[in-house]
Amino acid sequence: MAIYAIAIGPLIDNVQNEAMQIWYTDDAMASGKLSNLKELWDKLSVSGPDFGYFPNAQKSVVVTKPSHLEEATRIFAECKMTITTAPLSHEHYNPDYPVHMCNQIRIQSGFDPD
Repeated sequence: MAIYAIAIGPLIDNVQNEAMQIWYTDDAMASGKLSNLKELWDKLSVSGPDFGYFPNAQKSVVVTKPSHLEEATRIFAECKMTITTAPLSHEHYNPDYPVHMCNQIRIQSGFDPD
Protein backbone atom coordinates (compact mmCIF):
# COMPACT_ATOMS: atom_id res chain seq x y z
CA MET A 1 0.00 0.00 0.00
CA ALA A 2 2.87 2.38 0.74
CA ILE A 3 4.25 2.02 -2.78
CA TYR A 4 0.80 2.74 -4.24
CA ALA A 5 0.52 5.86 -2.08
CA ILE A 6 3.81 7.12 -3.51
CA ALA A 7 2.90 6.13 -7.07
CA ILE A 8 -0.41 8.00 -6.97
CA GLY A 9 1.31 11.29 -6.05
CA PRO A 10 1.56 12.46 -9.67
CA LEU A 11 -2.19 11.91 -10.15
CA ILE A 12 -2.93 13.98 -7.07
CA ASP A 13 -0.73 16.75 -8.46
CA ASN A 14 -2.45 16.44 -11.84
CA VAL A 15 -6.00 16.90 -10.49
CA GLN A 16 -5.40 19.82 -8.14
CA ASN A 17 -7.99 22.59 -8.38
CA GLU A 18 -9.84 24.97 -6.05
CA ALA A 19 -11.43 22.11 -4.07
CA MET A 20 -9.68 21.23 -0.82
CA GLN A 21 -8.56 17.63 -1.11
CA ILE A 22 -7.45 15.09 1.47
CA TRP A 23 -5.93 11.84 0.23
CA TYR A 24 -5.00 8.66 2.07
CA THR A 25 -3.54 6.17 -0.41
CA ASP A 26 -6.42 5.55 -2.82
CA ASP A 27 -9.16 7.20 -0.73
CA ALA A 28 -9.96 10.85 -1.24
CA MET A 29 -12.22 13.47 0.22
CA ALA A 30 -12.79 16.94 -1.20
CA SER A 31 -14.78 19.99 -0.23
CA GLY A 32 -15.58 23.18 -2.06
CA LYS A 33 -17.92 24.63 -4.63
CA LEU A 34 -19.98 22.10 -6.53
CA SER A 35 -18.47 23.22 -9.84
CA ASN A 36 -14.95 22.57 -8.49
CA LEU A 37 -15.97 19.16 -7.16
CA LYS A 38 -17.41 18.22 -10.56
CA GLU A 39 -14.21 19.42 -12.25
CA LEU A 40 -12.21 17.25 -9.85
CA TRP A 41 -14.43 14.23 -10.56
CA ASP A 42 -14.05 14.73 -14.31
CA LYS A 43 -10.26 15.03 -14.03
CA LEU A 44 -10.10 11.87 -11.91
CA SER A 45 -12.31 9.99 -14.35
CA VAL A 46 -10.08 10.92 -17.29
CA SER A 47 -6.59 10.89 -15.73
CA GLY A 48 -7.08 8.32 -12.98
CA PRO A 49 -6.89 5.14 -15.08
CA ASP A 50 -3.49 6.21 -16.45
CA PHE A 51 -2.24 6.03 -12.86
CA GLY A 52 -4.11 2.85 -11.91
CA TYR A 53 -6.83 4.82 -10.12
CA PHE A 54 -10.40 4.01 -11.11
CA PRO A 55 -13.01 6.35 -9.56
CA ASN A 56 -16.19 4.52 -8.65
CA ALA A 57 -19.33 6.65 -8.59
CA GLN A 58 -21.24 3.94 -6.73
CA LYS A 59 -18.81 4.31 -3.80
CA SER A 60 -18.86 8.12 -3.91
CA VAL A 61 -21.17 10.48 -2.07
CA VAL A 62 -21.81 14.18 -2.58
CA VAL A 63 -22.89 15.82 0.68
CA THR A 64 -24.31 19.31 0.27
CA LYS A 65 -26.39 21.90 2.05
CA PRO A 66 -30.15 21.45 1.59
CA SER A 67 -30.25 24.74 -0.32
CA HIS A 68 -27.81 23.32 -2.91
CA LEU A 69 -29.37 19.89 -3.33
CA GLU A 70 -31.13 20.71 -6.61
CA GLU A 71 -27.96 22.17 -8.12
CA ALA A 72 -25.86 19.20 -6.97
CA THR A 73 -28.38 16.78 -8.44
CA ARG A 74 -28.21 18.62 -11.76
CA ILE A 75 -24.40 18.93 -11.85
CA PHE A 76 -23.73 15.29 -10.93
CA ALA A 77 -26.71 13.80 -12.80
CA GLU A 78 -24.68 11.71 -15.23
CA CYS A 79 -22.29 10.48 -12.53
CA LYS A 80 -24.83 8.18 -10.84
CA MET A 81 -23.44 8.86 -7.36
CA THR A 82 -25.37 9.29 -4.13
CA ILE A 83 -26.27 12.90 -3.37
CA THR A 84 -27.46 13.81 0.10
CA THR A 85 -27.72 16.82 2.38
CA ALA A 86 -25.48 17.68 5.28
CA PRO A 87 -27.12 17.20 8.66
CA LEU A 88 -25.18 20.08 10.23
CA SER A 89 -26.40 23.64 10.27
CA HIS A 90 -24.17 26.59 9.48
CA GLU A 91 -23.60 27.24 13.19
CA HIS A 92 -21.90 23.85 13.53
CA TYR A 93 -19.59 24.24 10.54
CA ASN A 94 -15.92 24.38 11.48
CA PRO A 95 -13.77 25.72 8.61
CA ASP A 96 -10.62 24.53 10.41
CA TYR A 97 -11.71 20.88 10.41
CA PRO A 98 -10.20 19.89 7.01
CA VAL A 99 -6.89 21.48 8.02
CA HIS A 100 -7.08 19.68 11.37
CA MET A 101 -7.64 16.35 9.59
CA CYS A 102 -4.67 16.97 7.26
CA ASN A 103 -2.48 17.70 10.28
CA GLN A 104 -3.66 14.53 12.01
CA ILE A 105 -2.79 12.46 8.93
CA ARG A 106 0.67 14.06 8.81
CA ILE A 107 1.25 13.39 12.51
CA GLN A 108 0.10 9.76 12.37
CA SER A 109 1.95 9.00 9.14
CA GLY A 110 5.16 10.76 10.17
CA PHE A 111 5.05 12.72 6.90
CA ASP A 112 6.50 16.22 7.05
CA PRO A 113 6.42 18.02 3.66
CA ASP A 114 8.55 20.88 4.98
